[in-house]
Amino acid sequence: MGLIISLAVLTFFTLIATMVFAVKLPTYFVQNHIGSATDASNVWSAVNIATVIGGFMFGPCYKKLGKYILPIALVLGGFATSLTVVVKSLGLVYVIACISGIAGSLTIPYIFNRISEISSAQKAPFFTSIALVGSNLGAFLSPVAGKFLGDQAQTAIFNAGVINIILAVISLGVIFCLNKKSIRKVHA
Repeated sequence: MGLIISLAVLTFFTLIATMVFAVKLPTYFVQNHIGSATDASNVWSAVNIATVIGGFMFGPCYKKLGKYILPIALVLGGFATSLTVVVKSLGLVYVIACISGIAGSLTIPYIFNRISEISSAQKAPFFTSIALVGSNLGAFLSPVAGKFLGDQAQTAIFNAGVINIILAVISLGVIFCLNKKSIRKVHA
């Protein structure tokens, strides 16, 4: 049950970071003269298309990367989100935002895939519901979280990316700890 709660918390923070990016992007565009709010909406549409592409990539990526797909996707998405506020070219923002979308579409499926791997058929719906609660709470609280992440849209978006980078470091640490534990069991 501890792993399920951890995955729900991970989903919560991942959705906060994603939704802060979505909510603050139009303000960031207008404040920094990158484009209009409509341009930001078009970028977000491209992100959504990228998530579909990333969804198709999940299976092959998971086969190659296994459990390391989580920290890789989180760090990639975090850097892309944070980098969005550094570039001033609309075309470059499209590319970076799409990378962020693909990374996000690898993270969430991994979490739900992991839940199905560790759950029995009877408990999987309940455990999936717990993760969905984390997801929905993250999306719901993202406007409030955006205020905590920064008064300026640029700061909030940058810090949303930092959240994903921190989650990547934590998840990589957990993977290494679990690997060490498994090695000790084998040698015991």
